[in-house]
Amino acid sequence: MIILTKFLICLSPNKTYFCQTNNLLLMKKIIKKKDTRFEFGKNWSAYSKVINDNVVKKSILSLEKLLPKTFSIKKMSFLDIGCGSGLHSISAKLIGFKKVVSVDYDINSVSTTIQNAEKFGVEIDVFEDDVLNTNIDKKFDVVYSWGVLHHTGNLRKAIKESSNLVSKKGLYIIAIYRKTKFCIMWENIKYFYCRSNSFFKFVLFLLYFSILLFRLLISFNIKNLSKIERGMSLYYDAIDWLGGYPYESASKDEIVNMVGDKFKLTNSFSTSNSIGLLGTGCAEYIFQKK
Repeated sequence: MIILTKFLICLSPNKTYFCQTNNLLLMKKIIKKKDTRFEFGKNWSAYSKVINDNVVKKSILSLEKLLPKTFSIKKMSFLDIGCGSGLHSISAKLIGFKKVVSVDYDINSVSTTIQNAEKFGVEIDVFEDDVLNTNIDKKFDVVYSWGVLHHTGNLRKAIKESSNLVSKKGLYIIAIYRKTKFCIMWENIKYFYCRSNSFFKFVLFLLYFSILLFRLLISFNIKNLSKIERGMSLYYDAIDWLGGYPYESASKDEIVNMVGDKFKLTNSFSTSNSIGLLGTGCAEYIFQKK
């Protein structure tokens, strides 16, 4: 009699822990951990209910900060990769881009973007697309992806594929998580959160949000509780951070290397190193194609 011993990988996306099992189905489910993915679209859908004119105005200011003052946009096209709620796409259309295209991997984000575009009376093209295997075959004057590419599961390929969509002399604007000493810890927490049931997700969120709230209180910065940071309030941002898996981060030098020598880095924001114990933020990069 021959007994086939099965092994499975437990709980960590980067470290391998072996456990014996004869349950092939369980083994297959765990091995599929690479497919573990946070449903960003549902979070954006919930948040979009509080998007109003004031939120859009703040988003417009944030977008304008990233565009060169000498950049004429009236006849230009804008591609928003990972549109989320559609807030950035709406802002791009309102400031004068001739054509705005919005894409997202998550069908819930696509639906939310369509609804918000109708709500604010703008015409944008919205459809589902995977940047790692994109169906887009056109070039754009501005390719924009804020806080998205590090959640694809392959940051390097995502940058390569998305930067290929930039037209000559066009802009490539991305925001990527800054690398910190605690990135590996957070990657494991995020993976555990996404694999957990509703109860454990609630416990993790309550713990994390309480820490953030306490930090704001002791710093007398309670106004940040409802602060809009690139289109999301603190409450929804906390959910987005905890669940944000797949997860990658990169230093400024690594991003420049990934983008390659076909582009010139013209400006960047928030690239300084941070400790990262309670999480990390996004560094913003503006590249221009040579």
